[in-house]
Amino acid sequence: MNTKLAGQFLLISASAAALATAWSASDSKAKAPNRGETLYMANCEACHMQGKNVIKPDKEIVTSSKLASESLFQQYLSEKHGYMPAFPDIAAKDRDLRALYKYVRRLKMQSWAYEPKEPDVIHDPEKVSLPNEPETSSPQE
Repeated sequence: MNTKLAGQFLLISASAAALATAWSASDSKAKAPNRGETLYMANCEACHMQGKNVIKPDKEIVTSSKLASESLFQQYLSEKHGYMPAFPDIAAKDRDLRALYKYVRRLKMQSWAYEPKEPDVIHDPEKVSLPNEPETSSPQE
């Protein structure tokens, strides 16, 4: 009887391990960034967070005319523009160029509008005291 229970336990354990492995593998595939996202994060994100432009805020990627076609995008990446370096390695590889182009085009479709959060407490600057300073009081009327 103990042998039968031990066999059932091993069968259940092996089944659970197989399911956990399969689940983990499918979970990691779902979370893996695509090639375009990987290229974007490695080469563009520092200056173009969320499709914006931290160097020239009025020149956002998501509104750029350089995304009108893949060939125009390729031409743009091939040359240096102001502070933006050229990315000839990406421009020369069709697979990388296409992946990055598709990813950046998807950024155009996302809404990055954030509602500003109101402060929890609004302080009256005349009544706020700095550390190590006596608290100011309102003048007596």
